[in-house]
Amino acid sequence: MASIRKRGNSYQIRASAGYDIDGKQIVKVKTFRPPAGWSEKRIEKEVQRLAVEFENEISAGHYVNKSIKFADFSAFWMKEHAEKTLRLNTVRYYKRLLSRINAAIGHIRIDQLQPLHLMSFYNNLAEDGIKDKHTSTPIDDINRIRKEAGFTMAKLAAASDLSINTVANACKGQNLYTANALKICSGLNMPYEMLYKDTDPLLRLSTATIKNYHVLISSIMSTAVQWGYVVDNPCKRVSPPKVTHKPGVTLTSEETNILFQCLDNEPIKYKAAIITLVCSGLRRSELCGLKWSDLDFDSGVIVISRKLAYTSGIGLYEDEPKTESGKRALKLPSFAVSILREYRKAQAQNRLLCGDRYETNDYIFVGEEGHVMHPDALHKWFTDFLKKYDLPPITLHSLRHTNASLLIANGVDLATVSKRLGHASTAITAQIYTHAIQEADAHAAEAIDNILLRSSQTKAAK
Repeated sequence: MASIRKRGNSYQIRASAGYDIDGKQIVKVKTFRPPAGWSEKRIEKEVQRLAVEFENEISAGHYVNKSIKFADFSAFWMKEHAEKTLRLNTVRYYKRLLSRINAAIGHIRIDQLQPLHLMSFYNNLAEDGIKDKHTSTPIDDINRIRKEAGFTMAKLAAASDLSINTVANACKGQNLYTANALKICSGLNMPYEMLYKDTDPLLRLSTATIKNYHVLISSIMSTAVQWGYVVDNPCKRVSPPKVTHKPGVTLTSEETNILFQCLDNEPIKYKAAIITLVCSGLRRSELCGLKWSDLDFDSGVIVISRKLAYTSGIGLYEDEPKTESGKRALKLPSFAVSILREYRKAQAQNRLLCGDRYETNDYIFVGEEGHVMHPDALHKWFTDFLKKYDLPPITLHSLRHTNASLLIANGVDLATVSKRLGHASTAITAQIYTHAIQEADAHAAEAIDNILLRSSQTKAAK
């Protein structure tokens, strides 16, 4: 039976929701505040009705706390959904995004979150000085606000996931690293703009990053709808920021040939790795995840079914490609296969020299003693290699862009390029490589122009 307690001008309804695994009773609470002017009799009747309804909802398993704040629900979502279903690196990225999201809208109840809240947040993200904030300056008395909110230093430190020293510095009015200032705001359930300002404004966030914020909020609110906390996802009534893709840095065919010539002077392992990246368009994590069993030397076909990922605290681990389309097979040119065959022979010779010290595994790209090659190690080597030969300052991912651009420039259809890159659709490929497609189209128009011009000149000569 639900119990009813009068507390000032409101009534608290408490009902049992059973017991937890430790045998502790689970108590749900609902508060009712009668409108002004209601008679005692009417209030009593309404409270009794709500108590029966509340108890029935709990018994049927239909009751959820619809007044939960976004920050609290997002933490619940992270624990019960994200950490159980999403990739480790995705979870880590989402946690970073949530720090800023909760500072902006974490104090709002999820049943009261409106499109205007979201549009205001996205507009703020698009402003100058949002990206890479270094420090934040308090614009209010953090210590006074802490006391008014009922926090001790220790409690605010726990709520903000910060050390007591950092909280003490905040309460003294000192500048904080912006990441820590956002945590203070989250712990106090207050918007960042009410407590801090940016000390050193810098750059804008990219439209792609802003859209990632929208995607995360929408995913959380969709789950809230699915779990019965709210009936509507306000993100559906907000147009997400339009993503503008900057053309990826690429090498021309001449620059690529120069790159290959320079690789002739380098260790066969790195020569094989870089040439494989250029010829396949693989991501570096996919390259480091390749095994010899994935490569058919006779056909030159290589299968991509895994990647090598890194997460702090865990280290290197195998993971699947982000999408099903990321699992693919593609054919390498014969000269790339020949270099890989040469590298395999060198690897076998090195294994014999190392003896028992060699770590036996099937990975293609490994260290001198057989240990798996970290994707960052290849990145560092490539950076030093470019400086050594005074080559353009590109990244390993630029080789993926180079592969796609060269294919498009030489008339390979978009569907084939998209499939080789592992994109989920040709639309993604078209968005990323708009510039390359436009250049290829201009060359096609030129070719048509030349063909028709020669034809008309031939007729005129006759």
